[in-house]
Amino acid sequence: MAKTVRKAVDEYLADHEAIGTFSQATLKNRRYELERFALFCERHNIIDVAKCSKNVITKYIGTLNVSKRTKRTILSVLGAFFNYCVDEGIVLENPVEGIPAPRTHPPEPDTLTPDELSRFFQSIVETSRVNVVDRNLLLASLLLSLCLRISEALNICIEDIDLPATANSENAGFVRIKRKGGKENRLPLSVELHNLFQVWLEQRKRFSGTESGYLFISQRGNRLSPRQAHKMIKLSLSHANIVKRIMGPHLLRHTGASQYIANGMNIRTVQHLLGHSSLAITNRYVHLVEETGQIRNGIQNLSLPTPHKQAQNPKCSD
Repeated sequence: MAKTVRKAVDEYLADHEAIGTFSQATLKNRRYELERFALFCERHNIIDVAKCSKNVITKYIGTLNVSKRTKRTILSVLGAFFNYCVDEGIVLENPVEGIPAPRTHPPEPDTLTPDELSRFFQSIVETSRVNVVDRNLLLASLLLSLCLRISEALNICIEDIDLPATANSENAGFVRIKRKGGKENRLPLSVELHNLFQVWLEQRKRFSGTESGYLFISQRGNRLSPRQAHKMIKLSLSHANIVKRIMGPHLLRHTGASQYIANGMNIRTVQHLLGHSSLAITNRYVHLVEETGQIRNGIQNLSLPTPHKQAQNPKCSD
């Protein structure tokens, strides 16, 4: 029985949402890309999904005014969708198979030098309001030391934190991180991170809405949003006269990973820390690699800058 492109897309997304294979962010991105493809098909009078040939896919990709890297991603999304259609007996073969993906040469990740890191952390102090300085320092430190994605950091809940009363290099506590795809990791903390947690948790008690389960909250008691976090980090970078291709949270993740690699951490350990499913992705961070080190030792040995807390210039409202 014939099925429309849009109906097949809806069923594909509904099935994956039901079994939880996609995060909400992934589901949102795939819905956008597949509905854009469905609209293209409708405009070209291609209603039946079985009528989507290689020529249709190639023509669609050619109409997109996006980078080669984004075109590769879109082809991957369409490929997964048509694999589903084959499995469900909606189409006989995957029309994306055999279409060559655009060749790309991903740029080396931007990183901060030790001097830039010191200036950046000092800039956080100078651009944050007094009552959120400790929050912002902890957030930036977690992005750097644990190489977190901003979504992973902002989704940390109080119940995810396990802090001993006193910290040492053997036991400074742990934090549970919710990864992409529903996976979880329990990562060890350094003594410096333990101390930053304690300072912010004490300050956090003075905020309204502390009944929120999230670690990072705004002055109004709501969970800190990615937009607010990005604004804080970009402002601190700009204030420190640092200009990079990426002016946001991912810059700290890149910097932490690159420092661990340069300091000799085993690349598979870095892969675990980053939460990468593929070692090929982690290899982008490889500059100088020696097969030594463990996560705990690496985190303990990555020294965080110590900014001077002085009178703040409250440019950042959140």
